[in-house]
Amino acid sequence: MIWEPALKLIDLTLKSSSCIISSHMGDFTGTHNGAAQEIVLLKTGGIVELYTIDLDREAATVSLRLVSKLETCSVLRQSISIRLTGGKRDAVGIVSDAGTLSVIEFSLSSSDELLGLPKLLHCPTFGNTGCRRGTPGQYLAADPKGRALLVAAIEKRKLIYVLNRDSSTNKSVLASPLEAHRPRTITWAVVGLDVGYENPIFASLETQYPEYNPIEDLVVLAGMDKEEDDDDDDDNNNNHGQWERMVREMKQVPEKQVAYYELDLGLNHVTRKWATAVQTTATCMAAVPGGGDGPGGVLVGSEDYIEYVHETSSNELPSGRIIVAVPRRKLHDSNTAVLIQTIVVQRQKRYKFFALAQSELGDVYKLTFQFSEQSDNPAIIGMTIALLDTLPVATNLNISKIGMLFCAAEFGNSTLYQFERIDVEDDEHAVLCTSQETTSSCTSTSGTYNTALAASIVPTFEPGYLKNLLPLAKLESLSPALNILVGELAGTEMSPQLYIPCGRGSQSSLQVLRHGIAVNELAVSDLPGTPGAIFTISSGNLEEEDRYIVISFVDATLFLEIGSNGVEEVSDAAAAGFITNAPTLACGTLGHPSTTSNGTKDSSSSSSSGIVQVHPEGVRHIHQGRANEWRCAGLKKFEHGCVNQFQILVSYRFSGEVIYFELEEASGNLVEVATADVGNGSEITCVDLDRVPPGRTRSTFAAVGCRDGTVRILSLVPPSAGSRSGSGGILTQKSMTSCPSRPHSVCLSSSIDSSELILRIGLEDGTALRLDVDPITGQILSSGSSAPSKRLLGARPVQVMRSKLQGKSCTLLLSSRTWISMGATDGSTKRAVDTMTAPLSYAPLDHAHPINSSAIGGEGIIATVGNTMRILSIDATSASSAVNSASMSKDGVFHSNSIELRYTPRQQCLIGGRYLAIVEADAREYGYEDKRIMGFDPEKAGKKVKQVKTKKEEEDAMDMDMDDDDHDNGNEGEKSVEDEEDTEDAFIRSTPIRGPVPPKGTNWSSCIRIIDPVIRISAYNLSLDLFPFKER
Repeated sequence: MIWEPALKLIDLTLKSSSCIISSHMGDFTGTHNGAAQEIVLLKTGGIVELYTIDLDREAATVSLRLVSKLETCSVLRQSISIRLTGGKRDAVGIVSDAGTLSVIEFSLSSSDELLGLPKLLHCPTFGNTGCRRGTPGQYLAADPKGRALLVAAIEKRKLIYVLNRDSSTNKSVLASPLEAHRPRTITWAVVGLDVGYENPIFASLETQYPEYNPIEDLVVLAGMDKEEDDDDDDDNNNNHGQWERMVREMKQVPEKQVAYYELDLGLNHVTRKWATAVQTTATCMAAVPGGGDGPGGVLVGSEDYIEYVHETSSNELPSGRIIVAVPRRKLHDSNTAVLIQTIVVQRQKRYKFFALAQSELGDVYKLTFQFSEQSDNPAIIGMTIALLDTLPVATNLNISKIGMLFCAAEFGNSTLYQFERIDVEDDEHAVLCTSQETTSSCTSTSGTYNTALAASIVPTFEPGYLKNLLPLAKLESLSPALNILVGELAGTEMSPQLYIPCGRGSQSSLQVLRHGIAVNELAVSDLPGTPGAIFTISSGNLEEEDRYIVISFVDATLFLEIGSNGVEEVSDAAAAGFITNAPTLACGTLGHPSTTSNGTKDSSSSSSSGIVQVHPEGVRHIHQGRANEWRCAGLKKFEHGCVNQFQILVSYRFSGEVIYFELEEASGNLVEVATADVGNGSEITCVDLDRVPPGRTRSTFAAVGCRDGTVRILSLVPPSAGSRSGSGGILTQKSMTSCPSRPHSVCLSSSIDSSELILRIGLEDGTALRLDVDPITGQILSSGSSAPSKRLLGARPVQVMRSKLQGKSCTLLLSSRTWISMGATDGSTKRAVDTMTAPLSYAPLDHAHPINSSAIGGEGIIATVGNTMRILSIDATSASSAVNSASMSKDGVFHSNSIELRYTPRQQCLIGGRYLAIVEADAREYGYEDKRIMGFDPEKAGKKVKQVKTKKEEEDAMDMDMDDDDHDNGNEGEKSVEDEEDTEDAFIRSTPIRGPVPPKGTNWSSCIRIIDPVIRISAYNLSLDLFPFKER
């Protein structure tokens, strides 16, 4: 019998969870001088992520960069930001199903000043029964001064931990928990009050239900037979009264209260200090600044109202309550309540603060406060609520001191916004309501704060595009992913796509995920044959942009010129000095202007210029209209070559001999400097020169790959130059490494300040090696953090070449799939922290070279695929996202395309091997045509639509501008630019908006959609609103 091992499976994460449980903004690394420019996110799957807001003032862009990621094997429940006593940065408190309270600090590494892994400060255990209603951990609150933490369960239990600081070690100490339990109590929310340095107080929104004995009540009710003892009127009346009393008690809704729990630091004891009744529909709270910065207290959000309560305010009587009704949408049913589910308060300075509240429909309101005229400790006497904008429904709203708002969406993408205007209550067209209007209307009518009263007194509005907030950056999310289909439906791509219907309601979409970084195809042209290489060069007149495209074939070279009308063939290339009847091994521009260390152009190195062409029979230098050629001796021919701004290195065919040339600055001529057999009897297969560092005229080292599987680092510094690279002459070997396969290509790339030198080797077996080289000695480093890394890229030999993306150096690796490797830098120190290697979502490229031209909009890639030439550009957003995610989380790099849906997707299937059928449905939703009849257009809702002039307005404008035709014609270009800017602004300011909500009852709206995933359009949409499901 042959023994066979058991089947083993491994779980690999392609894309981490993106659903946000909670979010907090603060200074968690201490690099922002206390400003809230970092965001901690808790995500499903037990993931904790730290993002920083990167402000690039030169490029005028804002991005969210992933700084640190922690994966836990737990179910995370809640988190809170904590500023520990005496600390200068924030920590994070997290509770999970493990029954522990973890206090985490994101510290700096003292060795390299880069952000390190999170540091665990405290981790006490309070329960080990998972997520249960009686186990604390559902709610978490912190004292604003960092002196105590409250961990609460849904029912009964509350624990308070005291945080102290050990004077001897200057470390925080977490004391044993104090109990603040209350039987038969359901907790809805908790928050820490700002009371300065008095005893910490926590506010709890809770309900205490009566003590029922169901078995005893049933027995009593069963024994109450009204038909029995009809003659005994007294007993019958008693039974009837008892019956009514018990039924009334069962139907009575328990009172909901806001209670204050005070921690006495001196006695080490917790007491329930004060409580007051609030709306029975209250669900959320937020603390108001206190302790000298404000009056203190809490804001309570409920259905249709927001109320301010505090221990010193008179909230016992309806006339004394500080409560304000929430404005409503015009098409919202008057009998349907609007629930406030999120409130956040932002302090600006002493006694100056505001609050933002969001409803279940996504409408965001701003609350401002009116104070009494007391000179010291003024109290709140009124509130004003005004509509700000409409955003996706959020789990948390976080406000930064630098004027930004982060919306952690429940479903869909989370977005970082910038406040363009915050004083919305001062606008003459503002939609607002005051607490004085609310209380006076309540007093004059029924005296009850209900939905009918709110609907009768508040102003109404129509939700639209963003007017006061500007989106800056997004975190893409697939939550909730309701289905998945994997297949190569496009027909022209290397890897299959992932088709994921996700979202809810108006935020629903079909996301098409492709592995790799997005690539934009700018042009495709046919070639007369299959090329063997492609290059780009400038004109040789000290221009920064590329002017010519050089395509090498087996026995010829094609020269193309990049002009204003596109790419055209150079008709008289031979007259210009180029060789066209032989293949080109390498070419480039010599004497290209160099930049100094401070970024300015170095005029001393730009006095010489010219173009060099390396072909099998020689090296041709074209300078000042003349062509000088260095030809091979005898029957020898060149096989490989490389060129930088001032140096040329070529190797002979079937030999290990190389020849090294340099550009003589004084005369502008090429000079043969050295010849050496560096292969030690082995044939050379590839050579490369690093770019010349800024302010210099020579690269220090060269790399040579040999057929015997070795790669050698050669010195290019003459011994008389007094170089720090050590003794020896030009082309002397400094170090060598053995490869597991024959090297096919090599690439040396150094950092801008020449502090790092990286050697990349492409092997014949489809793998690539990355090694660190000492930039001074030329030794290949192979230990510790500099150990070589190896990665399989495909089934074809790997070609490695330098490129640029967004002005930063990167590396292209061509195999059976094209890959790009680039470094991730730290936003504060601008130093490299990791390297990301990701594929391009495009067909495999045979040959490629970077190109820089204004004709294609800047940087790009010119490549060949078969007998076609293609000009490509790498999507900057996709590349930045790939660097941000892959460098930190090591997940697969994906980019997505979105197809909007009408309702929540329920199921999908493949039809005919090409089309996708998706069933969409939503409960409590009007149909598409019903919404249009009501005046709500789903196609235009939340979108900024350009105003269309009426016919009369156009005629009046034509009459006024009749004499200014010449002036108008001269401004056609400016008008087109303005139209493009208006279109972009309209796209940026669009926001998802839910339509009118039907009244109580069951309404279903659904449709069946047929999608063509290749062109990403809906081919057919069958509405099923004609057959509504009615409540039986």
